[in-house]
Amino acid sequence: MRRVCLWVVLGLALLLGLLSACEPEAAENNSRPEQGELALPLEGDAQERLDVVLWQQEGFSLYVPARGWYQEKDGTWRPEEQEDVGLFVHQCRECGSQALWKELGERFPNYGFLPPEDGVCMGYDAVGGMTMRVRLVEGESGAWAVCTCYPDDLEESGQTQLALLADTFQAR
Repeated sequence: MRRVCLWVVLGLALLLGLLSACEPEAAENNSRPEQGELALPLEGDAQERLDVVLWQQEGFSLYVPARGWYQEKDGTWRPEEQEDVGLFVHQCRECGSQALWKELGERFPNYGFLPPEDGVCMGYDAVGGMTMRVRLVEGESGAWAVCTCYPDDLEESGQTQLALLADTFQAR
């Protein structure tokens, strides 16, 4: 039930346009603003605003928190105070979703992935106590897996924040 409520909140947040741009400075060769705010739903109608910046790589862009996060050499973004939480993008150039799912299964063999639902697949590593949410996006130059990884006991607000960040992904 808790997961169903989380997905309902995420869907409503996206439908209501809770990602808003401020200071719309267009990034080079991209129509997305370089900075913005992500509205994080709280209990009731309350919202928390998170300042975000545009992370651009060849073929895609994604908003990440402007403060309190860092990027590792492998491209994974992590909050400074929760190093077991991660946000990363895995690309399979010139391949489709089936090949990408196979790559993910080989790269993360400990995760038991459930069948995708609305383009999102959840995986659980019972031994490590971790959850992975994977959003699959196909584009002209291949397929991307937008992944968030977090401990099973991460608060629902943290899970919501990660999912909303991942859902800002755009292929170019």
